[in-house]
Amino acid sequence: MKLLTALASVNQGICTGRRTAQRLYEIESITKLKGRHKYYMELLDQRRHQFQNKPMAIDNIICALFKRTFVPRYRDVSSDIRVICMGELGCWIRLYPDMFLDNNYLKYIGWMLYDKDANVRMKCILALKALYEKRESAMKLGLFFHKFKKRILSMTQDQQPEITSECMQLLRLISEHYVGVFSAMEYVFLFQFVYAAYRPMATAAGELICRRLLAPPPHEGFFGQEPPDEFDRNLQNMKTLIDFYLQGEFHRHVPYLVDGLWEAAPALVRNWECMTALLLEPRGGRQALTSQQERVLIEILVAAVRQAAEGRPPAGRRLGKKGAREVDGTRRWREHANMSRHFVKVLPRLLSKFAADKEKVTPLLQIPQYCNLDVYDMDGLGSYLDAALLELDCLVQRHSDVAVLEACARAYGTYCDEGGSAHGQAAPACSRLVDMLVDVLTPLLDVFIQHEKQGLFLGHGEMGRICSTLRRLAAFYSTHDLSGWNLYEKMDSLLTFRRHQGSLPTEVVHCALQCTYYALLWQIVAATDRLPSQVGAGVDRVGPVQPCAVGGSLWGVGAGTGPVIRRPGLAGLRGCDMSARLRPRPERPVHLPHEAGVSVGGDLSPWCWPVPVWGARQVPGYVRASLGVHRPQAVLSSTGQWGENGAVEGG
Repeated sequence: MKLLTALASVNQGICTGRRTAQRLYEIESITKLKGRHKYYMELLDQRRHQFQNKPMAIDNIICALFKRTFVPRYRDVSSDIRVICMGELGCWIRLYPDMFLDNNYLKYIGWMLYDKDANVRMKCILALKALYEKRESAMKLGLFFHKFKKRILSMTQDQQPEITSECMQLLRLISEHYVGVFSAMEYVFLFQFVYAAYRPMATAAGELICRRLLAPPPHEGFFGQEPPDEFDRNLQNMKTLIDFYLQGEFHRHVPYLVDGLWEAAPALVRNWECMTALLLEPRGGRQALTSQQERVLIEILVAAVRQAAEGRPPAGRRLGKKGAREVDGTRRWREHANMSRHFVKVLPRLLSKFAADKEKVTPLLQIPQYCNLDVYDMDGLGSYLDAALLELDCLVQRHSDVAVLEACARAYGTYCDEGGSAHGQAAPACSRLVDMLVDVLTPLLDVFIQHEKQGLFLGHGEMGRICSTLRRLAAFYSTHDLSGWNLYEKMDSLLTFRRHQGSLPTEVVHCALQCTYYALLWQIVAATDRLPSQVGAGVDRVGPVQPCAVGGSLWGVGAGTGPVIRRPGLAGLRGCDMSARLRPRPERPVHLPHEAGVSVGGDLSPWCWPVPVWGARQVPGYVRASLGVHRPQAVLSSTGQWGENGAVEGG
């Protein structure tokens, strides 16, 4: 094989010399009339005849070697030999295209595309890819591709991800050289691989999308019309990308789409000015989007901001063997600073425009956590911080949806981060907001309890205000430590009232249990920050006995109204569980002074009787999966029966 490769290289050099001598001879024949000496003509003619005789002899040797070495061995039993044959054949075609770039030799590559060995298929794809990178050789492969088109298309679904990515790059090269080589359905089939889990495959599909969908029309700007500038072209390409996502019958994974175009179309998915200009376009404007298009563009924007900040693909997408390409740290820092500087200016306007739509404003609230908030001090952008905090305050007061409230709480948490430049303005604003919510909740709870004691009932409006205020406080309690507002005592009095009266609405119990759960967690966090000797005292300050009693009585709440309250009940009991676990362990099992009620026993009976009780570290995996150990453990925590090493003492 190597001998044949050397002969092909020598013959290619001879053919090149022959073409050069022929060209020089023609030039000298033209200039002969101008008095040039005939000596040069004789030398060039002699060289030309020498080059004409040598290739014929070498070609005969090559043909003989090919028939006696390659033909018997290209389908050898050993896959290593088949790999060598395909690799050498690709090398021969590149070195000596005058002889080997013919269907009589290309057919072997086409046949071996069906080989069972992945390395052989990879060699064939790489050989074809090298040929299609040059237009001269690509124009001679039309008949070959027509015969093996279906096989090459099917190899995009190969079991080896490296083969799929190389095959997609090959198809992209083919689409560049031939017009109309793929039908519309075939392009749709290829475009869907931008959502593939293998990143090189998704990037290759993204390059194909950029080539076929996002490229400007070829005749644009003719007949006296000026071509559109870069910004207008990006606007049109962004609209095209949105329509592609909406019209495609693929998985709805915007982060995968953005990552697939991250390297293929950086001027599009990293163009923050273009995306925000489309979102801020007034209704009825020339570039205005529909509501559905705005929703998709917001998802694209947030996914691109996340990837620009974190510098890694979304979860579930696998990198290639070569790994991610290293990016210059200075360049990445500069891009992140420019992105942060842009969004701290436009974020208040975006929140103001989409404040009424919870589906659009919720993802926009994720942007602050990906920005460098130090730009507020470095660039003198403090007025934009005031505007952003004002919009957050308006959103909290306007919405009662849990997703929006939690997103607002996380955004406040980002701004209130200690050590950040926004902490000085954001922390007082957050405290004022919580003060306002507590001031609204306290008189409402007092009036409610008084009315219930007198046998009266509050109207739907007042109950709705109580529920919405509790929901807001629970959302903020999940992110901020609100222990200074004594919400635990208010929730404890409310749940104790329900325990004795039994007339509390389910949604109020739901929110009260959430606040109690977060209060316990924040107390545990505060306790763990102290010295080990003070851990027990820090947790005892909350007092696990009373939450266990309340939790035990609320175990069956909502049984007749669906599962809405059971998981929050478990959340509260999980807090009691953690509180009991952090207590100092006695040498012998201790029973907390609380007796399990009838409702707890009824809930325990379906799973506690036929199954033995294990310790927390002794439960087999299959039992944990099939029986749901977390639920029984939460129920048992309400009885307060704990043994050594966290084992439950059954009896």
